[in-house]
Amino acid sequence: MKQLDLNLLVIFDAIMREGSVSRAASVLAMTQPAVSNAISRMRVSFGDPVFVKEGRGVVATPFAQSLWQQTRKHLQSLKDAVDPQPFDPVSTRQEFRIGVSDLTVDIYWSKLRHKIEQGAAGVDVLAVPFTLATMENMLLNAEVDFVISQASPTMAPQLRHMHLFDSYYACTMGNHHPLAHKPLLLEDFIKADHLMVSLSGDRQGIVDCMLSDLGLERRVAMTTNHFSVVPKLLRENNLIATLPFGAIFEYTSCGELWVTKPPIDIPIKPVSLIWHERNERNPAHRWLREAIADITQKLKDENPLPKCLLAG
Repeated sequence: MKQLDLNLLVIFDAIMREGSVSRAASVLAMTQPAVSNAISRMRVSFGDPVFVKEGRGVVATPFAQSLWQQTRKHLQSLKDAVDPQPFDPVSTRQEFRIGVSDLTVDIYWSKLRHKIEQGAAGVDVLAVPFTLATMENMLLNAEVDFVISQASPTMAPQLRHMHLFDSYYACTMGNHHPLAHKPLLLEDFIKADHLMVSLSGDRQGIVDCMLSDLGLERRVAMTTNHFSVVPKLLRENNLIATLPFGAIFEYTSCGELWVTKPPIDIPIKPVSLIWHERNERNPAHRWLREAIADITQKLKDENPLPKCLLAG
């Protein structure tokens, strides 16, 4: 293919949207012969007929349909970056694809939906699974608008992030557990039956790696692949779990579970909202960033971190 004229993609996009050369010319403020001439150049550049006449309009070839599916979102992002359009969350239809874990969904989704119902009826939010290995490419390739995860200093320079909160690990158990309501000693921690959240079913996690460095080992008596079932399992059984405080804060604040600091020092994980710089000036994306920041602050105010997790 010869060097691509990006103007051709803009004209191509307009024809695809309008389904007519004359209507595309009107939208682009071009003459119809100029648009027809651009189609001729597309055929040479793309090596395909691109559009075929049908009645008063044109029909895209399979190649053109495939090309449009791959380019239209990127073209819209470029347009938004150059000329951001006003965003009214009440009347404008907007879809956000957000890379999230099930824990993030538990923390944010209900409150985010509440905000949408209050004054953003045009907004749809889709949860998209991701891994730390795929996160960066998903953002770079516009497969998602945002990811809520740990930002890395080695991320691509095109990625931006906003710190949301620091994720502290907590050791939690039912109020009936023999180890509840007293300091948790490392010796007792090792002897207890542990519940572990593991997406793969693997018994080895960050806690086990740290214990191994100390020459110690715990018994992971049960694993689950969902954070949402942890409170019920702890309330009804003699298990303890070491996991991010965000997974159980609602249950500890109302006294349903006992929470204490783990007897080993687990690194604090900063959690951020991450997006691509192409959306930096996009008003719709700015609205969601502000909405998530507002929800995060309210969660911090309503559910302060227990002093025991901050103790040295």
